[in-house]
Amino acid sequence: MKTLQIVLGILAACASAGFAQQGPVVIENDHVRYTVSAEGKNLAFVDRSAGVDYLKRDTQSACALVRCNGVEYPATSAFLAKGRLTIEFGKANAKAVLRVESRQSYIHLGVESISGDNVESLVFLNIPLTLRGSDECWYWADKFVFEIQKHLKKPVGMEMSAMWHHF
Repeated sequence: MKTLQIVLGILAACASAGFAQQGPVVIENDHVRYTVSAEGKNLAFVDRSAGVDYLKRDTQSACALVRCNGVEYPATSAFLAKGRLTIEFGKANAKAVLRVESRQSYIHLGVESISGDNVESLVFLNIPLTLRGSDECWYWADKFVFEIQKHLKKPVGMEMSAMWHHF
């Protein structure tokens, strides 16, 4: 009976640790707080000094997208651990790992790895914002610094709220 109690205790501890990992991902610094659900959906993009959430809420949006064989797939899960943001794309059987470093005046994201069959491109920071006008957009774009380990191509008409990584 004592063995059963120990095994159940270990299982309970592991299960609670697993549930703790399913909470929202929060990436923030002194200026901005970006929140993503464990299911990879954007939850908030808040200007911390003004307390204003600039996330566009007319439709639910995925934090990232991957294109495989000409088809675009939304993120289905997001998990942040030890400075690494892992984003999975269920139907595409693909996964991206980004290095996240929050600094006082910027947030540094680096693409560390991408796995999956026939991955053509990765869109990360797919954050539709309510901001209008180039001054506001450039102000927010300046809050993030992106390091991409491969050649970055910017498609015509790309929104300021998304970064593309093509292979």
